[in-house]
Amino acid sequence: KLHVGAVVQGQVTSLRDFGAFVDLGGVEGLIHISELGYGRGNHPSEVLEVGQTVDTQVLKVEAAGTGRRQVGLSIKALAADPWSTVRERFAVGSTVPGKVRRVEAFGAFVEIAPGLDGLAHISKLVLDRRLSHARQAVSVGQEVEVTVLAVDPEQRRISLSMVEHAREARDAAIVSERSEEQATVARTNQQRTLGTFADLLAASKKK
Repeated sequence: KLHVGAVVQGQVTSLRDFGAFVDLGGVEGLIHISELGYGRGNHPSEVLEVGQTVDTQVLKVEAAGTGRRQVGLSIKALAADPWSTVRERFAVGSTVPGKVRRVEAFGAFVEIAPGLDGLAHISKLVLDRRLSHARQAVSVGQEVEVTVLAVDPEQRRISLSMVEHAREARDAAIVSERSEEQATVARTNQQRTLGTFADLLAASKKK
């Protein structure tokens, strides 16, 4: 008997833009595209194929006007919530690949794993200039490298940055340049000291 919360197995009969229809043994159910998993997909065919057997959980059972029942199903409900292990998977300070999913004036939302989107604030997108909108630096679908700045599983928030590597490279270049300058100054002073000593030695021989 179908009831909300029941775990049932069925076979995918057709795929539509909005979801997948599943035969539950004489009763047809629908898995909406948002219930296929935690990841984002443009079409159910990216996740399922016709004839595939799937385990689902019943989300709703409603009577339709034709006497048939409308059964809402979910694969996502049976999957582990990615936010439950986000701290272990993405430590603060780590750098990970991601894909830009949404661009707003204040920053870009980047997906670093299925179901896990973080925000790279507009001030963390580029190092060398000030932006008025995040689209001046990134675009939807762009593959990027981001550094994890903060993780808050309770609020389901991840703070990201795209400038940490650039800042580290810049700081390393500055340190290297200063070291070279100091080495040059040290060599110059040494040469001057040796020159002065040689002059004193020559003057003493003349006496």
